[in-house]
Amino acid sequence: MRFSLNLVELYNNMANEYDEPISEYMCYEVFVEYIKRYGLRILESATGDYIVLDVFDLEEVDSDGQI
Repeated sequence: MRFSLNLVELYNNMANEYDEPISEYMCYEVFVEYIKRYGLRILESATGDYIVLDVFDLEEVDSDGQI
């Protein structure tokens, strides 16, 4: 199965432990670059940017965590 998270929604709703929004620390473009650096796949489209997560059945994953 494949799921996606809307990055704009994530960015607009993220805050630290003091409820300070992430926008006080970095702009959206830098936020997206950080996500890319962590190796998460990003789908950039006309309707927005999304983190794409592929979720597999645990029976398909071997003992090394490989599919």
